[in-house]
Amino acid sequence: MGGHVADQFLFVKCDEDIRRMWGIVKSFEDCTNSLINRQKTRLLGLRIWKKRKQWPFEYLTSSQNIWVLGIVFCPTVKETIAMNLSKMQIKVRRSLWGASNRKLRVLRRAQFFNKLIVPKFIHLAKLFPLPKKRLIDMQKVCSKFIWRNRLERIALEQ
Repeated sequence: MGGHVADQFLFVKCDEDIRRMWGIVKSFEDCTNSLINRQKTRLLGLRIWKKRKQWPFEYLTSSQNIWVLGIVFCPTVKETIAMNLSKMQIKVRRSLWGASNRKLRVLRRAQFFNKLIVPKFIHLAKLFPLPKKRLIDMQKVCSKFIWRNRLERIALEQ
């Protein structure tokens, strides 16, 4: 049996924890005949480790941010929220721009919005408080998309 291990996220608070963790990882590799890709191993230093460059093992390198399940984590909560909001706004604007060229009625635009745009907000809002101003700005962009900057007459069948 052989293979590779998927991404792992471990939290440590001292160098001894890092050494102990790598001992456990090495034991895991030996037991399962798996391999950890050390070239892809990154550490995100928080608090006093924020600017740290030297780690107990030469293959460990610092990273300015780390992606976990579609969320970018940075050294501070403020940076993390700002980075993720910025990325979400870009994705939402691109999605809306691509769909705005289609000839969709109000109902279809609203469905598009509910199925493809709202989940992006929900995913981020589950983790972080979203600033009200940013939400209002995005609400305006989305409202313009759904209504195409004008109120439309809605047919009875819609």
